[in-house]
Amino acid sequence: MEHVPVLLEATMEMLQPAPGRTVIDATFGRGGHSRAFLSRGARVVALDVDPAAEKEAQRLAVEAGAERFRFYRMNFSELGRLMEKEGPADAILLDLGISSPQVDQAERGFSFQQAGPLDMRMNPEAGVTAEKLVNELSEPELRNLLREGGEDRDPGKIARSIVRARPLHTTAD
Repeated sequence: MEHVPVLLEATMEMLQPAPGRTVIDATFGRGGHSRAFLSRGARVVALDVDPAAEKEAQRLAVEAGAERFRFYRMNFSELGRLMEKEGPADAILLDLGISSPQVDQAERGFSFQQAGPLDMRMNPEAGVTAEKLVNELSEPELRNLLREGGEDRDPGKIARSIVRARPLHTTAD
């Protein structure tokens, strides 16, 4: 499924992909930005931790060829290491957050519209699940996590509600 990014034309105008330029797509997702960069002649180096992204990247690599498109399954926090290997870039894109395809898949655990496991990991093969966090962290630890990673004005109230509702196993709980 081809994902059409929001604000695609504004992104193209800002980053100006063109022949002879290298663009790093540090949040490849389903490849919408990378496809647009390639269509304008740029060389693209893409990365993502999501296994579903890697599958889409393999298809794009066949279409574009290895000289114009390379994919690495890694987190954007490793950009420095990537650039040591690939060389400098003319532009870098980080389109942060979850994507519609991730929300649409209940088994990923990002959606509250569909019941699914409390997972919420960008890479479902690594890291700690949301289920483990909400069931094992203390109330103060949950409050701090919500304060640092969220935007709610009262993370303490949410932490208390989570602790009272335990155990939680799905996004519907």
